[in-house]
Amino acid sequence: KMTLSPKELAIDVISPLMGQIGQYVYDKKISIAQEHAISSVIKFHLGNFIFRSYEEKKKSGELFIISTPENEYHEFGILLASLLCIHYGQSLFYLGPNMPAQALVESAASIGATQVVLGTSYSTCSPESSYLTDYIYKVVNGLSHKTKLVVGGPGFFDTTKFKKNEKFNYLPTLNHLDLYLKNLTGK
Repeated sequence: KMTLSPKELAIDVISPLMGQIGQYVYDKKISIAQEHAISSVIKFHLGNFIFRSYEEKKKSGELFIISTPENEYHEFGILLASLLCIHYGQSLFYLGPNMPAQALVESAASIGATQVVLGTSYSTCSPESSYLTDYIYKVVNGLSHKTKLVVGGPGFFDTTKFKKNEKFNYLPTLNHLDLYLKNLTGK
């Protein structure tokens, strides 16, 4: 973490590492307890990196809030999204996982966020459920006209409901978010 950029750490190291750890659990090469221990160590170091960015006064034109929907506890995606925001010099508030829709909207309004990044995973809901679609609808319609919602990850929702909404962006992978931030900042 001392020799790599936040982007390299997120995309080239942590993302593939977590995928490999997940595969090891699936293949029963490591236990769930071992996965949790490794995850805790990585979260500690990423949290330290993110906290350090709070101390540095960034002067970007954007202010990001980063979270997951209520009942979504997988936070590696949003931790890595935070690293990408840091890489591009963006100010952010990391709210963590499991954020109720109304609380997310109120947080964005109270700090004047211009971008809300919402990370999802397969565990958010099943394809038969409208939970994530309903959650996103509440958030995007509750945000001010100046605030954009960026939804990332593989969570299932009905994208057709949001295609024409100018406040909505769907970026399914970290590479999509990287390109979005690159275009946003011109870096």
